Amino acid sequence: MSIAAISFGILHASNGLEINPISTSDLLATLESGQVRVFDARSDFEREVDGYILGSELLPMDTIFDDTEDKPDLETFKPKEDGPTMVVYVSDKGFGARKAESVLKSLGFDSVRCYFGGLDEWKASGGDYEFPRFVKFQALNTLLDRDEILLIDVRNRTELNTVGQIPKSVCLPLHEVELAFDLSDEDFQARYSFPKPQGDRKDIVLTCRSGRRVLVADRIMKTKGSPIFGSIPAVSRIGSSKTGNTTLPTMIWSMISCRNE
Repeated sequence: MSIAAISFGILHASNGLEINPISTSDLLATLESGQVRVFDARSDFEREVDGYILGSELLPMDTIFDDTEDKPDLETFKPKEDGPTMVVYVSDKGFGARKAESVLKSLGFDSVRCYFGGLDEWKASGGDYEFPRFVKFQALNTLLDRDEILLIDVRNRTELNTVGQIPKSVCLPLHEVELAFDLSDEDFQARYSFPKPQGDRKDIVLTCRSGRRVLVADRIMKTKGSPIFGSIPAVSRIGSSKTGNTTLPTMIWSMISCRNE
C-alpha cells in the first residue's frame, strides 16, 4: 500500500479533513530509514522564503493536470512498485491539504498521512532543509522586508550609479569577488561597508541585471577553497543546504526572470 503524508501549519477541525497525521519525530525517523519519498505541495513563494525539507520534490498542484506542453509527466509522481513510502507536506490551511490529498489519491496512493509541523517546527527539531537555487521578485521583497537576507549586487559601481541600486542591497562588483575574500575581515569591512560573510551566514543573496554575473560570482566563490565556500556542491544553490556541516547559503536572483513573468 502506498501512503502519502501532508503537512500544513494549522488544521481547523471544522474543515472536514480526515487525514492521518505523522509527527515530526516519526517523519525524521522515517527519513533516516530511507523508506520515504518526500513531496512538497506548497507554492514556489513559500519554498523560496522558508525553504523546504532536504531532498523533497516539488509537487506542482496548480499545473499537474494542465493540458499543456509544459505540464509535468504524471508518471514521475505516481507510486513506484516496491518503492518507498511517500510523504507530502503543504503549509496551506484546509483547502490546500484537501487538494493535495485529492491529487495524491488520483495518482494512485491508497491513503494520505498529514505532517502538521510546518517548516518552523521541522527546523527547530533539527530537520535538514534547503532553498531553491533561484528566488523570484515577490519572495526577494519579502525577505528584504523581513531583514532576513544580505543582498549582494555584483554589478559594477558605475552601473549602479547610472541605473540605481536595489534598496537594502550592498555592492561587491564581480571583478572584485575573488580578491575580496582574500582580504582580512577589517579590510573587507572598510572597503565594502558590510561585514565579510563567514561560514555561519545562511542569508546571502546574489543579484545582477540579467543573471549571468551572479552565476560567474557563484562559480568563483566555489573555487575559493575556503571554509566558507569550499564544500558547496556545484549542482545546488550555493550553500543551500542546512546540514551538520554548515556552508554559506546563498540564493541567486535575476531581474530578468521577474520581467519575464
